[in-house]
Amino acid sequence: MTVTLRAAFYPRVSTARQAEHDVSIPDQKRQGEAYCAARGCELVETGVEPGGSATNDRRPFNG
Repeated sequence: MTVTLRAAFYPRVSTARQAEHDVSIPDQKRQGEAYCAARGCELVETGVEPGGSATNDRRPFNG
């Protein structure tokens, strides 16, 4: 029996400035999708954190 791995991906930026200029979220998404495709993983969820603080765990998950 073959089992397909399932993956969730959580791209994020650290500062509001990065989020405003869309610095790395699109690139992170492309890299995550390529990583899953190359390894035969099914990408089932992608959440984005645009400029949230890493100082606490009360951050929104925008899936």
